[in-house]
Amino acid sequence: MEAVFTVDVVIPVYKPDERFRRLIARLLKQSSPIHQIVLVITGGPLKHEEAIRKQFAFYKIPAEIIHISPEEFDHGGTRHMAAERCTGDLILFMTQDAVPADPDLVKNLSRYFQDGRVAAAYARQLPHKDCRLIERYTRSFNYPEESRIKTKEDLNELGIKTFFCSNVCAAYRRAVYLKMGGFPRNAIFNEDMIFAGRLIQAGYAIAYGADAKVIHSHSYNLRQQLSRNFDLAVSQKQFPEVFGSVKSETEGIRLVKQTAGWLAGRKRWDQIPVLVLQSGAKFIGYRLGKMYDRLPGRLVMALTMNRRYWERLAAGGEDVLVSVCVPAYNSGSYIQRTMESVLNQTHRNLELVVVDDCSSDDTVQKVEELAAGDSRVRLVKNPRNLGMAGNWNECIRQAGGEYVKLLCADDILYPESIEKELAPFLTHQDLQLSMSDTALINIDGQRVGAFCRWPKKGLMDGRKLAKISLLFNNFFGAPCNNLFRRVSALEAGGFDSGFSYILDFDFWVRMACMGKVYITHEKLNAFRIRRDSNTGDVMGEGDRGAEYIREHEKLVEKYRGEPLKLTKGQVRFSIWWRKTRSRLIHIYLKIFTK
Repeated sequence: MEAVFTVDVVIPVYKPDERFRRLIARLLKQSSPIHQIVLVITGGPLKHEEAIRKQFAFYKIPAEIIHISPEEFDHGGTRHMAAERCTGDLILFMTQDAVPADPDLVKNLSRYFQDGRVAAAYARQLPHKDCRLIERYTRSFNYPEESRIKTKEDLNELGIKTFFCSNVCAAYRRAVYLKMGGFPRNAIFNEDMIFAGRLIQAGYAIAYGADAKVIHSHSYNLRQQLSRNFDLAVSQKQFPEVFGSVKSETEGIRLVKQTAGWLAGRKRWDQIPVLVLQSGAKFIGYRLGKMYDRLPGRLVMALTMNRRYWERLAAGGEDVLVSVCVPAYNSGSYIQRTMESVLNQTHRNLELVVVDDCSSDDTVQKVEELAAGDSRVRLVKNPRNLGMAGNWNECIRQAGGEYVKLLCADDILYPESIEKELAPFLTHQDLQLSMSDTALINIDGQRVGAFCRWPKKGLMDGRKLAKISLLFNNFFGAPCNNLFRRVSALEAGGFDSGFSYILDFDFWVRMACMGKVYITHEKLNAFRIRRDSNTGDVMGEGDRGAEYIREHEKLVEKYRGEPLKLTKGQVRFSIWWRKTRSRLIHIYLKIFTK
């Protein structure tokens, strides 16, 4: 017997035209009943809002209408906000100009979820009657007549099309959507494919339902096509963990070739120059988008279709989403204080992502209790123990913000930590790390010392600081005092599982070598000193102390060549000094910590 799914519909609305009214009218007459409709209206009330409310009441469909300002709209964040209000088995996202082609749209799209692997299903888009010839073919290229279920195994064949999923009309299994953290927040564009890529990589399937049809097409001019592809490329560059392993240019070239052949077969030679111009505009926009971080700000603003996205980044950081990620394992004794320190930040637009690595104590219970009262808290439970490097990398993958801070589950942040460490990123495009000084506290939370960065204040060349740190002292410090770009962390390859004790030091060196670092000499965080911590465990004598030294030797050898070019003498000095410091720290911990 087939399962019956309840379906909630979410539609973002901004200055709708007649197509929106047709969309609502056809949704209300679907053969499969709708459980709830959520409209998120950007700007003032709709002209026909009261009439729409009466329609919902007449058909006895629960509806919620939410109003937000244009400054609040975000492609992923706005949809996610609406999704959190849904209670149905499936969430169907639609755009205001996607008109159901028949009464069976919801029924046909829902049936793909009978396959337990399917986490998302998107509909076929048919062109409007007045659609231009080239766009008409593009619809058939992207939305063919045959349905298909796509999984990770299709990547070699389909490439980037494996991740293709359009929120023009796409349904998601709500439980999986929430478990995976939903659409990325503060993404310029392309939130549907970013999330679909994460689903595929997590082992889920995406269904394309050719029998579920909506009428939807655009006739963009050359400027609009250039700008749309610029934003598309920006989104792909900002999420390399999704798009880095697949190429999209080859799919674009295939579309151009097939479109040219289709036009020639119909002897529409007059359209070939149009195709060349359109393809050129798309290519130029895409290539510029791939190098957006090297372009002047004025040019970026001239190229983008989403000016508010860039304005938010330049508006003092108030609207910039920061992810504070806490890797947790049996951290029940300290994690509540750690989480509270995050939620008490003066920078309010943040998410707290706790990734639990199969704890056996009350860690998960304490996170769940806090999450129940604050929507910014998200718990991710690993299905199996990933170890330190694996769990730290999972934190980065789960982060939805453009900037990330990794915070160990026994450390704390002082209230202005995020605000002050974020500020330099808003004025320095090539900045990779923003760091601050650290207070040292004992297990009771009392200050017992401090750890300061390199004496220089402000902007500094990352390679220089990396070299100084390898020779004398790890001036990057612990994870709690570093804020970094998420996209750069992914490009750097995350944390290296080949290191057990100094994997963060190795990570900071790689990050710093990618650009600039910024040093703030204020104690904005606290690192808890414990004998039973990973740090206390490896200092001084014993097998683990010896392994710690061997790891440092491995680290120095790793950077002997490019980009740091350490001499043999520098390598020998670095190893000798690391052994000496390790013994001194061991003595300190033995005398002054519990």
